[in-house]
Amino acid sequence: MFSRVLDSANHRSLLRRIENNDPSQRDVTFLGSKTIRSRIHQLSTALQTNTCVFSLTLRNCGLLVVDLWRLSQGFQGNLTVTQLDISENAFGDDGCVWVSSIISGSELTDIHMENCGIGNTGVTHMSSAFTVNPHLQTLNLRNNNINSLEGLGSRLVHNTHLTYIYLNGNPISSAYAESFRTAIADNYTLRSVIIDAGSIFDRPIDSIRARVTASRSPSSSSSSSSSSSSSSSSSSSSSSSSVPPA
Repeated sequence: MFSRVLDSANHRSLLRRIENNDPSQRDVTFLGSKTIRSRIHQLSTALQTNTCVFSLTLRNCGLLVVDLWRLSQGFQGNLTVTQLDISENAFGDDGCVWVSSIISGSELTDIHMENCGIGNTGVTHMSSAFTVNPHLQTLNLRNNNINSLEGLGSRLVHNTHLTYIYLNGNPISSAYAESFRTAIADNYTLRSVIIDAGSIFDRPIDSIRARVTASRSPSSSSSSSSSSSSSSSSSSSSSSSSVPPA
């Protein structure tokens, strides 16, 4: 059931259903609901024991750092919510400390943080959580203030679960973009990293690892296998001719 909450009465009704573990409440959305801030503690408490909600959206709700701290407490005991959207809340880098806690202590597979005022420091705060949570597959950081990918790139070298990363709308420099390319060149888990680079690139990059993918194509493998087979036969023939007759 999709729930869009617009007023306090609806807030109370929906929160009671979450507290009562109502199975009809699967996809819960608070969109542009500034008054939900006064009930974040209640929502957090309800999430600790809820086993039905799998998707939670708190988009453009005016969430601040303290609200994310309260929300993080609810996620420490929740093993059901796999999708979280906290986009368009201006919590900035400081809020990322608690976002890191949410990611680390949850089963999240997708997290969306578009237009949240996140910069390089915020990415650093969260980077360890990206590797700690083995379920996380999609990371959406569109339209923030990130201009360096140094910390993120080093964390993704041995990544085995993150599959999609969205960074378009960030002022990422060409130097950091190239450094990021190099850092993830051998990471075969990532399928798509989107960077809207503006003057840095001619077009958005929908697969920053295109050259790696190309090197692993069937034709390349077949060619490599054929070459290896030919080399093996040649080596075998040479070995046989070098053995003196009995």
